[in-house]
Amino acid sequence: KKEKKKEVRFSISINIAAIFLSLLAIYVVLKGQQRRTEESAKASMSEEFVEFMGNLRNGSDFSANLEKNPVKTIEATFSNISDLSNIRNSSLTRIAGPNWGVEIHSTMEETTKYLDVNLVMDDAKESTSFMVFFKINLLPHNHMKRILTSGWTKSLIFGKPRTAWGMHLISFDNLLEESYEFVKNDSINISVDFILFPIH
Repeated sequence: KKEKKKEVRFSISINIAAIFLSLLAIYVVLKGQQRRTEESAKASMSEEFVEFMGNLRNGSDFSANLEKNPVKTIEATFSNISDLSNIRNSSLTRIAGPNWGVEIHSTMEETTKYLDVNLVMDDAKESTSFMVFFKINLLPHNHMKRILTSGWTKSLIFGKPRTAWGMHLISFDNLLEESYEFVKNDSINISVDFILFPIH
């Protein structure tokens, strides 16, 4: 009986080791695919993007690199903001092929409710993708008040399967704070500035 128990334990150990090795092999394959995808995207970058990033690495100011790569801007107004529960989308603007728009929704983190804002690429071909920098601006209704801006993001790839990127922009407590004047007649104004670099 003792010998049979030893054989069973040995067999279980072998099965566990085999499962572990199989999972490890799958992980290595997936990481390799991810690395090849990233390397392929980098290799396909336009000369403008390579030059843009090179200037940034050499200490050039971000805004100083916008002459050759002008900023695109889309604006949107959303109403009934105090009752934001579902995803809402702005109208779309066609830029460099696809349509682009703004998407908002609310999220909860523990006890805090946030306004989330995404830049969305819509109606893009399967092969269409861009490297994008963007910043999101919450515009006060009083132009004398300060604009809330996310600041420029790092470069992000827009292309299927992922065609939207965004962030928590502001908590609802701060959004609805009267002194900031972000909300008027239960509506807010948002603009998104972005720079596109096509991936060939």
